[in-house]
Amino acid sequence: MKRSPKAKSKVFDITETEDKVRQPPKLDRTTQLLKELRNIRKSLHSIEVSKKNSAKSEEILNTQFSALKDEIKEINEMQEKITESVSNLNLQYTEINEDKGESHIPKPEALVNEISSLKDEFKQINDVQTKLTESVTDLVTGYQEITENIGNFQISQREALLNEVSSLKDEFKQINQSENTEVSQRLSLELEKELDDAVNENKKLEEEKERQKQDFDSELQKRDETITDLTKENLDLAGKIDERGKMLKTAAARFKQLQDEIQNLKTKNNKQFKKII
Repeated sequence: MKRSPKAKSKVFDITETEDKVRQPPKLDRTTQLLKELRNIRKSLHSIEVSKKNSAKSEEILNTQFSALKDEIKEINEMQEKITESVSNLNLQYTEINEDKGESHIPKPEALVNEISSLKDEFKQINDVQTKLTESVTDLVTGYQEITENIGNFQISQREALLNEVSSLKDEFKQINQSENTEVSQRLSLELEKELDDAVNENKKLEEEKERQKQDFDSELQKRDETITDLTKENLDLAGKIDERGKMLKTAAARFKQLQDEIQNLKTKNNKQFKKII
């Protein structure tokens, strides 16, 4: 909810004539509210942009809310004090109008002191409202006009000013609630999106892990098959070596037998040769 800033105006605008009083413009708070809301939106934007600074941004936002409420409360209290002082002066002037006796007329020095006291109170309000709106500087001028036309000041104007402050406070509260709701929804959506992204990323990691496991198991199976084939070949080779060993033993035995037969034959031939001689 946005409201266009009002033009600068004095807090109280009283004509110089005693029989005609102009309604004072309301205190301009819309501009400062919009400034505060822009600062709040900046804080909210910083929360959305950087989650790492979310706690700090929320603390700043809460501080701004608290400071604005305290300033509005302080303004209200100071306005009530000034209105009470103005009301007292108004009563004095009323007494002067009702009773023309000199004994009831305040001394000029006492009146000057009262006006000086009211100026001091108005200066305190100016110091507080400097942070809220640039139109605060017109407050002193408005007060001086009130002191010059104090007999024509109406108490009902105080209620109009208080109603304006209350209206602005309600408006700020509504804007605050609306902004908080919007930010909560955005944060909820972003957190939900981040959670979904994290779940999807975890799912991808699990799928990649499962794929790598399957590849590893397949590789192990291939190696097991290779080892099995090599073992079988080794067994076959060992069998062939055993068979050839047996053949060599048989051949060696046969060779030995032949050598024995040859030797026996030689011995037999030698014996026969000797008999012939």
